[in-house]
Amino acid sequence: MKLYAPICLLVFLFLFMPSPVYAADEPIAKTFCSNAFGYQNLDTLKADLLTNAKRDAVNELFGELIAASTTVDNFVVTSDQIRASSIGFVRIEGNVSFYNGDNLAEVCVTIRAYATDDDRKQFQPVQLDKRNCVTDANLTTSALTAFAKQEAIVQALIDYDGNLASKDKALLPPLLQRISYLESGFVSETETYCVRVTGEVVPIEVIAFLDPGELPPGPGEQPANPTPTVVGPGATLSKEATGASQKVDCAASIEFNQTMECEIESEGQKITHEFTAEADDAVRVTIVRTRGNLFPGFTVFDAGGNIVKDDGNDCSTYATSIVNFVCRVPDTGTYSIRVYSNDSDRTGKYNLHLQRMNNPVGAMPLEYGQSIDGNIDAVAEVQNYTFNAVADDAVRVTIVRTRGNLFPGFTIRDAGGNIVKDDGSECSAYATSTVDFICRVPDTGTYSIRVYSNDSDRTGKYTLTLTKN
Repeated sequence: MKLYAPICLLVFLFLFMPSPVYAADEPIAKTFCSNAFGYQNLDTLKADLLTNAKRDAVNELFGELIAASTTVDNFVVTSDQIRASSIGFVRIEGNVSFYNGDNLAEVCVTIRAYATDDDRKQFQPVQLDKRNCVTDANLTTSALTAFAKQEAIVQALIDYDGNLASKDKALLPPLLQRISYLESGFVSETETYCVRVTGEVVPIEVIAFLDPGELPPGPGEQPANPTPTVVGPGATLSKEATGASQKVDCAASIEFNQTMECEIESEGQKITHEFTAEADDAVRVTIVRTRGNLFPGFTVFDAGGNIVKDDGNDCSTYATSIVNFVCRVPDTGTYSIRVYSNDSDRTGKYNLHLQRMNNPVGAMPLEYGQSIDGNIDAVAEVQNYTFNAVADDAVRVTIVRTRGNLFPGFTIRDAGGNIVKDDGSECSAYATSTVDFICRVPDTGTYSIRVYSNDSDRTGKYTLTLTKN
């Protein structure tokens, strides 16, 4: 058992750490205490105490600024990540005092924290202005226009902070806010298209994006368990029923509730993944670009090489980065998903997730009054849970993000894989950190809750609670 005994702690009473002094507003006093059990050495204990004291100071020094930063449109980092990065801007006046607390094995720290005007400027928008030109004879005018606008945004951000050049370009544009395009068009008698973009970037968001740290656990908090755990009446958990998808290597075949990462390495390359399904299965295909400039697309074929049709429409679609599509297959048999880049000269890596909406594979059963800790730790991953309800039950689903940059969302489907509707509105909702939604189900039976990240390239941990209102 790891134990930093109270008798040993007495030797280290009233320790001090020097810190430089800066001219600033009136400092605020913050005290944080923790039990010493579980720490192997004093340095680790002191570091945790100091970090948590600074964490408490962040809320008072920068709370309003963080709230303003994370309520603007299109933000790409979460308030938790910004708070974690803000800890580095908490300055300390004078000495840091460590001492024994009132309880057994309790050690405390008291700091006098403050921030300067320069520190607060990290939360204030900076105006960017960039003109950028691109040439690509293989793109249509509309595709070239979209590409030029995105490249102008990306280059404006890289000019602002060169460290962004090492990041995936597809993830950068949301950092620029309140965007305006002042001019755009072809250079006369050329195939070169130019765009001038203006917008605002918030320095602390860039800092948090480059180093997305996590807040330390607060008093009484424990890190979220990466393996889902359930609490509540009759709660049980097995490795076979965790709600999480199975991560597998890229392969020529894929099963329901699997997620795999593959790569289109050359122009015009297509990758085929086979799967088996039963008649009338509502098959959902999710593809998310994870690296490169791939425009992911796919088509579903039957065993005879014919494009599958659902209600007369081809089971085929594409997008610039994220594809979500449900196709109901007509017969029991083997099908194939042919993945490609919609612009054939584009390449890159992608995550593929496959699931059926009716009777989802690997779904974990839940009861009213239960909560479960889940972890979407792979891009494009979706997790499923099932529950039984009686006609006219008012079902309440609450999902709270606990770690990462997940934008939690969910959809309730009936046993046939159809989205449940309550008074004409779909029982589906999402939010940037906490989603809380009530849906009245029409019939007695088994339903499923599909949990996902509304931005499919975001991941993180969450707590799902199911109650009957």
